Amino acid sequence: MRRMEDKVTWGLAACALLLFAALLAVQAAACLLPDRGDIVSRRSQEGEEFR
Repeated sequence: MRRMEDKVTWGLAACALLLFAALLAVQAAACLLPDRGDIVSRRSQEGEEFR
């Protein structure tokens, strides 16, 4: 039974690391692609102006 618990623990840890790596990749992609960031910031500014 101990081995099954270890496998589950390592599986959860691996999933958490993969999610963290995916978030970092998205952040890096957003920083490397300024065009998308500009579009998002323009949309948010326009939304604030309309309010």
